[in-house]
Amino acid sequence: MSADDVDDSLNLISRVTPGDTINITTREIVRHNSWYTWATRNWYGENKDMLVDWVTGVIQKELTKLKDTRNIVQRKIKSEQLQIATTGIRNLCSTYYGTAVATKLNNLIGTIDKIILAVSQGYSDSIIMGEKPGVIVIDTRFGRSY
Repeated sequence: MSADDVDDSLNLISRVTPGDTINITTREIVRHNSWYTWATRNWYGENKDMLVDWVTGVIQKELTKLKDTRNIVQRKIKSEQLQIATTGIRNLCSTYYGTAVATKLNNLIGTIDKIILAVSQGYSDSIIMGEKPGVIVIDTRFGRSY
């Protein structure tokens, strides 16, 4: 996924409203309110777990770019883009309320918030990106992790 693809995908995620889902093959927002939605996603070979993996991948790439950005203005812009995307992720949570998908997406939001906070406080050199988002912020200056 190129940098432009990640930015386009982040923008797509941010435009999700409650009750929507994303067709990751066609990169379209789909209203998740009928059997047709299920049939279309099934036709494309997609499911909820693939959606979570795709959203997580997009966010992971964006968080890595945020971590590696040294320019304060660019860091602020990336943080704001991620914050806007969390609105779309929260809306996906409402679409899949009460499922494991919602739990995974809520955990992802928590990770985004922690990293944005750490970067805004100047801990960017201390952030370790794992293969999967989780509690990954480590403050090496004080020997603590949170």
